Amino acid sequence: MRQFLCDILSKMASGRYVLTVACALVFAWVSIKKIIPADAVITILTMVFVSYFNRERGQNGGAK
Repeated sequence: MRQFLCDILSKMASGRYVLTVACALVFAWVSIKKIIPADAVITILTMVFVSYFNRERGQNGGAK
C-alpha cells in the first residue's frame, strides 16, 4: 500500500501530469469565456498532447 501511494505521488509531481492539468485548466477557461472557439481548443490540445506524449525517450528520460 505504501509503495502504491509513493507511485501515485511521484506521478502527480511529474512534469507530464503538471502539463496536462495546466493545459486542461487554461483551455477550459478560455473555452468557457469564449476567448477562442471550442473546436480550436480541441485542435490545439490534440496537437500539443500528440507531439509531447509520442516523442521518443532517451536513456535518461530526455528527448532523443
